[in-house]
Amino acid sequence: MKNKKQVFGIAFVAQAVGCFLLSIIFWNRNKGLAKAFGLVSVFGIAAGTYFLLSDGVHRKLSSCFCDTDETDDDFEDFDVCEDDILCTFEGDSAEETAENDEAPAEGSAE
Repeated sequence: MKNKKQVFGIAFVAQAVGCFLLSIIFWNRNKGLAKAFGLVSVFGIAAGTYFLLSDGVHRKLSSCFCDTDETDDDFEDFDVCEDDILCTFEGDSAEETAENDEAPAEGSAE
């Protein structure tokens, strides 16, 4: 899960809205409980705003340094085919693989 800050920010804002509504509901019945919900609402809005803004700033900064459009265009000029790639495995050297490629396979009709 890459965007934890965004999820936390949305969760804190939703929780703060719920606490604010409970604060309004309890305002006439129980002032102490209403103030407690109001305080939780203020802290929830502050935390949610912090997480959402820090995630937005992080995304904006990371997009400035990593432009995928430019990097894709840089590699279009290269022509690479299977013949250009030389792979050697354990115990094989480049000379042995070249000899194996030149020698005809056993049972061939050459």
